[in-house]
Amino acid sequence: MREYEVVCSYANPDIHPEISSPGYLHIHTIACDQLVADENQLYSECASEEVLTSPTLICSQWGTMGQLYRSERSAVVGHQTVKTAGDIAIGSAAKGSQITGDFEGGGEAIMVNGQSFRIARGRTVAHQEGVVHRMDNDDRYWTVQVADFSNVQAAADLNGIHFLSREHLLHILKIAGKIPAGSAFIATFRARFEDLWVRSNGGYKSDDIDIPTLALFRGDRANGGHVVGDSQEVGDMKSLHDSGLDPALAKLKGEFISPLRIRPIHISVCNHEIANA
Repeated sequence: MREYEVVCSYANPDIHPEISSPGYLHIHTIACDQLVADENQLYSECASEEVLTSPTLICSQWGTMGQLYRSERSAVVGHQTVKTAGDIAIGSAAKGSQITGDFEGGGEAIMVNGQSFRIARGRTVAHQEGVVHRMDNDDRYWTVQVADFSNVQAAADLNGIHFLSREHLLHILKIAGKIPAGSAFIATFRARFEDLWVRSNGGYKSDDIDIPTLALFRGDRANGGHVVGDSQEVGDMKSLHDSGLDPALAKLKGEFISPLRIRPIHISVCNHEIANA
């Protein structure tokens, strides 16, 4: 089975209504074979209690879901700025603005240990679903959440632990990370998936995408993207319905194959780019 890097975030909607999709375990993933060789040393550390005593991380967020619902999305922050805020992130790439009518969504974004990618619609020549593009400093996002995990050690070694649904995964993360009740968190780990449904609704015209209508990816064919399944989230349900699938059949099952790095976060919503980025 293919191995994936996973970044996920969660917030209580009563406490953090400003976060993207509050009350929903937001998961992005990328296949490990898409990462640059020898750059990723995330999981060499032993499990540690450090995560329990360190201060809460700041999770910087640009863009909000309200912009999506109001058709007001625009490319609000550059990748160079995002990199100054941390090394773990999930978001959506973009160009232009819906206000001026030249908006283009570039796909689902993920940053793991400073390696940044966007995953677009379509299929590669190797018949893998979701076309991976390495992000550079000129790329931009319409929404992104980023935190600095450079000094965060593993909270628990979950290697071999199975999760049977999105809700089960959320429960494991909260318990293993000893997340205080009501706290938002961001987490990263490596996993294999027994059942995986992933989507990307974006892709630039300049990408020259093969089968540009292919937006939902299944199983080990998927290079990564936004994980759907076991969810009532509007975008997830629409992705499944648009592909002619019964959402009740889209499950999220898998196995941890690494220690877990997880931290409570304080969410800081940014209205501008960091100065001197």
